Formats: sequence, C-alpha cells, structure tokens
Amino acid sequence: MMDNNNSAFMTHHGLKVRLNHDFCTENIAEQKIIPWYISIEAFDSLRVVLAVISTVLLMFFHKHGFLYSCSIITISYLYGYYISQSYFEMALLNLIYGFFYMIYSFLDRLFIPYIALVIISVITKEYGILMSFVFSRVICFLILSIVNIIRAKHYMKKYGVYLGDVEITAAKLIQFYSDNDLKFNQWLKEYSEFMNSENMVINSNE
Repeated sequence: MMDNNNSAFMTHHGLKVRLNHDFCTENIAEQKIIPWYISIEAFDSLRVVLAVISTVLLMFFHKHGFLYSCSIITISYLYGYYISQSYFEMALLNLIYGFFYMIYSFLDRLFIPYIALVIISVITKEYGILMSFVFSRVICFLILSIVNIIRAKHYMKKYGVYLGDVEITAAKLIQFYSDNDLKFNQWLKEYSEFMNSENMVINSNE
C-alpha cells in the first residue's frame, strides 16, 4: 500500500526530489528506477554542463566582451533549463546525454569542471570570461528562482501539490521510463488526488 505522507526522496547521489516516491515508481519497473534517478540528476545538471562547455569554447576562441560572454553563457544555461522541463527534449537526448553525464558527474564530484575553468582561463588569459561565467550563474539563479516560485504557487493553488523544476523533470521522465503511456497532465491529476486524499480523510474526521 502506498504511503502519501512520504512527500520527498533522495536520488542515489543526494538530489532531493519533493515527490512521493511510492506513487512515482508505481508505473516504473524496479530495474528502471536507478536509470530514472540518473536521468533526473543528469537533466537537472544539464544547465550547468552547457554553461561550462560554452565558457570553455568562449575562452579558446577568445570571444571578448563581457556582455557578449554573459549573453552566450546565460542562453546556454537557460536552454539547459528548458530541456529539463520538456519531455520531448529529454526523451530525444536521454540515451546520448546519459552516458556523457555519468562521466561528467564523476568529474563534478571532484570539482574538476570548475578547476578546469580556472586553469583554462589562466592558459588563455581570458579572466573576463571566467568572471562572465560567475556573473551569469548568479543572474540565472535569480531568474530561475523567480520562475520556480511563480510555477510552484500555480501548481499549489491549482492542484494542491508542490512542483519545482526538479520535480517537473522527475515527473516528466516517468513517462519515458513507464511501461504505460502516462502523460504529464494525467499523472499530475492522479498525483494531486493521491496526495490530497489523506488531507480529505483528516478533515472529515475532525
């Protein structure tokens, strides 16, 4: 029996997903749960991966201009965010990017991508582009924080459940890993009913 009091779970690398694990995995075969975890982590990290890659390319091609560099890095970051919120894009890239991410995630745990950025900036003498990377990350964080707050309020008001960007990524990937063709809107409606059923029982007993 599923427990609707369990409102969050952690992936195997420690990413917190504020969804009920029992409900999410009901339509996913047991052998597909770990790949589902990896895909959640991979697409949640894609925005950073694209930002790092674009920064490295800017350094090697010596593309000067603080605003130009910030624009390219910001666009790369936001495009990664867009992909993580789109089922079609994730389904298209899941296999290829999944293999790349497993290598990247190992390097990331050792902070190698960031160390590499500093070393490359020294080699290419593109310190301004390194600063553009930091500035762009701050700007993107602020933009996406606002977007997340607005979307979370919308879902909470309409469905009575919390959905941030990580949760939307996880929920949309359920369709990819599920044996059933479970569309996001259908899943969301069923999830809302499941999570709110306990509150209805409590209120009826008061």
